[in-house]
Parts: sequence; C-alpha cells; structure tokens
Amino acid sequence: MSLIGPRPERPELVELYSDLIPGFDRRHEIPPGITGLAQIRAGYHTDAAYKLGHDLQYLVNWSPALDLYILAMTGWVMARRRG
Repeated sequence: MSLIGPRPERPELVELYSDLIPGFDRRHEIPPGITGLAQIRAGYHTDAAYKLGHDLQYLVNWSPALDLYILAMTGWVMARRRG
C-alpha cells in the first residue's frame, strides 16, 4: 500500500464492481493508497463508478506534482470537516 492511490475496496465489492462497471479492474494497475483523487473530490458515500473516474484520472495523469496536490488537499479536506 502506498500513501496516494485508489482506496482499496472489500474483495466482495471488487468482484461485484468488476462485473458491473466497465474499466473497474484498471484501478488495480497502481498500488492502493490511503488517500487519492477520489477522496478529495468525492464524498465517502459517492457512487463507485464516479470514484472510478477520479481513480482513472489519477492513473493517466500521475506526476509528483499531482501527489503533492493530493496531499495538500487531503489536509485541507480533513481540517474543513473538523470545523
């Protein structure tokens, strides 16, 4: 597991989503992470297909600058939710 990447799903949900959502398996091309683009742009109770879009965007556009942006925004999102 890395610091930044798609959040891992429970195995039973991976099986279900892989059958229902085209391209879902692509999110396994990179290691899972604690935080990611889907976590800063989508809420916790967001549709898996919507989160997949952010995961694939991260996969295609990965850069050190994007990782720094996600780290900074993770701090911002966490601070905002506490207030």
